[in-house]
Amino acid sequence: PTVNFTAAANPTGAQRSGTLTIAGQSFTVTQAGQTCSYTIAPTSQNFAVGGGTGTVNVTALTGCNWTAASNASWLTITSGATSSGNGSVGFSVAANT
Repeated sequence: PTVNFTAAANPTGAQRSGTLTIAGQSFTVTQAGQTCSYTIAPTSQNFAVGGGTGTVNVTALTGCNWTAASNASWLTITSGATSSGNGSVGFSVAANT
């Protein structure tokens, strides 16, 4: 006899697996995750000469890891430097002396 099964679409970016037990035997099904993609909002911000703080929202599928980093000494990541899925990144802008 043939055993038929269906697997629902994987809505996350993470691979997943499950096991069917058929006639006392284990049958493992592994399913790839969606391709991870990322969006940020806003994509830019302006600050006065005195600096300040800001937040950028990150949108990503569950299971999609991301990191935030600064390439300038006057910009500092204050929260959310590493996360997975949706999140936010806090940053500070030093005064421009």
